[in-house]
Amino acid sequence: MNESRQAADAFDIAARHWLAKRGKKKVKFVLERDDGAGIEDFIDNYVYKGSSSLFGLERRLLNYIKSPVLDLGCGAGRVAIPLCRAGHSVMGIDISGSILRIGRDNSKDCHIPFIQMSMNQLGFAPDTFSTIICMHNTIGVTENLGGLKNLLHQLRRPCMKGGYLVLTSIDVTRYPDYETYFLKNFQKGRAMGQVRMRIRFGKIMGDWFDWLYVLPDDLARIASETGWKAADIFYDVNDSRTYAAVLQNGR
Repeated sequence: MNESRQAADAFDIAARHWLAKRGKKKVKFVLERDDGAGIEDFIDNYVYKGSSSLFGLERRLLNYIKSPVLDLGCGAGRVAIPLCRAGHSVMGIDISGSILRIGRDNSKDCHIPFIQMSMNQLGFAPDTFSTIICMHNTIGVTENLGGLKNLLHQLRRPCMKGGYLVLTSIDVTRYPDYETYFLKNFQKGRAMGQVRMRIRFGKIMGDWFDWLYVLPDDLARIASETGWKAADIFYDVNDSRTYAAVLQNGR
């Protein structure tokens, strides 16, 4: 499976509740690991916030982005909208119709096609995009290394020869709880960086789903196996756990 159905459903449900709660009593949306660790109000990170929408690491990646651009798992347009306003031709896809609704609401002055589409069923002709972007660890929806390999193989078709796949992820070996959580997961037979998560908001608990924080070495190896070349990999100067990868289509 390239895209976790459970994860997609969980994010869609969270987005629907976020929409319903706008302007009302605040509800905490928590992305929770199976050991209880969590990120509060994570959904706010997917929403367009003007000039502050792009994170520092993503601004550095702008040098690689050329139109036309496909924003893979675009969410609410946090990255697609700034790219469009900078003059790029951008199309965003996401499996969550509710999240896309937020993006459309925030981009009425832009001409961004926000399309509900699964990564499993990319309906694009060959050589459609110069750049494909997958920001904020959205690549983790592939669940495991096998799913990542399948997705990278599929993405070569709509990406032009010499075009780029630009993404960000997290190196879990740099987490403080690497040995107490991630290494134990690895010893249980999971890929390093593969975690079990769920979304909870208020008293509502979502279903558990798998997520992948792919290590840079694993990403570079799988990229090579699927016809991509790791053109650049670098870490965020303000967050040593987060890194960006620029893969070039070698076909």
